[in-house]
Amino acid sequence: SLLVEQAGQVFRSAEDVVLLNLDRAFNIRTNDLFIALYGAQLLRMMHEQAPRTVLRFVPESPGGDDDSVLRDGRTDLVISSSIDLAPEIKVQSLFHTFYVGLARRDHPIFDAQITPARFAAYPQISVSRRGRANGPIDVELANFKVQRRVALITPSFHSALFSLPDSDLILPMPANILNSVTKLGLPLRSFEIPVPLERVNVMQAWHPRFHS
Repeated sequence: SLLVEQAGQVFRSAEDVVLLNLDRAFNIRTNDLFIALYGAQLLRMMHEQAPRTVLRFVPESPGGDDDSVLRDGRTDLVISSSIDLAPEIKVQSLFHTFYVGLARRDHPIFDAQITPARFAAYPQISVSRRGRANGPIDVELANFKVQRRVALITPSFHSALFSLPDSDLILPMPANILNSVTKLGLPLRSFEIPVPLERVNVMQAWHPRFHS
């Protein structure tokens, strides 16, 4: 057991030396939400262990070409809640979150109980890299015989946030970004969306050649 322990220490020391001298850029394809929440933390950890590396975030593509960018090496890692990849691609779950509603602090939706009908009565924002207006919320609203109107479609959550303070728009968004929204100092308030929604699974995916 002592020999195994010593061998492990030698391996870890050699691994540390490799990381300290590693000189390369890591390309991560993800959305602005993940970058805002975890980018600084990830960069700090990387520079502690591999100070000569560069972290490059690449925006998500509406074309759904995650397979090809992983295969040809243009991207080292894809982080998303909607990953549909070929069988050889490695996928790992990172965390779960859920959607809440967000509106300006004095929005009339807060004047009474928030029901599916009242929720659907106000114009809403859809955040979609593919330009989609509808999703799981619309499916659940249909069970209550109501339909919402999506008035704005944007590819990023941060651009959507700044559309809220001066409008009656409502933004459904992941709850784990609420702390970051508070730091922005915008006059916004969150609420529970009044329909049952599945939790969102955020995953990371990489090509097998980078598995080690």
